[in-house]
Amino acid sequence: MFVIRLTYYSRNQIDHSAGSAIRELGAILEASSKNNNAAGLTGALVFDERWFLQTLEGRRTAVWNTFKRIEADERHSNVMVVDARNIRERIFENWWLALVKPDGSDREILATFLRNGHLKPDEMTSEQILELMAHLSKIGSSRRLAPSFSDRFRARESILSYE
Repeated sequence: MFVIRLTYYSRNQIDHSAGSAIRELGAILEASSKNNNAAGLTGALVFDERWFLQTLEGRRTAVWNTFKRIEADERHSNVMVVDARNIRERIFENWWLALVKPDGSDREILATFLRNGHLKPDEMTSEQILELMAHLSKIGSSRRLAPSFSDRFRARESILSYE
């Protein structure tokens, strides 16, 4: 069985009006948790108001089928694969989600990954994107979910908000 890692970025097309973004992100998290778990996928989704950056790890067919669904999703545009390769071991044990708001306590740590205070995946290498995701997953494992999210989502996912 081949295990691959696919990393891509896309433009975030979610409506950011009050409450709408939270509903959309909740829907993404619920569907992704269910689908990724069933398909044996691990990885990470990092986003801000402009971009999605995601890595999927798993069986080749599961990863590509999931990517095709994402590519067709109207919440994404300008989807760009930056890396796809066979791997011997996974970087991510689970699937998780991180919201990047670089105006908070981790501003200095995130500064090396941001351009003018925002994610700029079109100016990042695939290695830099993976480094950012791995870094955020380490931070996320030490933070608790906010009560409103923890009731809705399983504990294996982490939502990080840098406020």
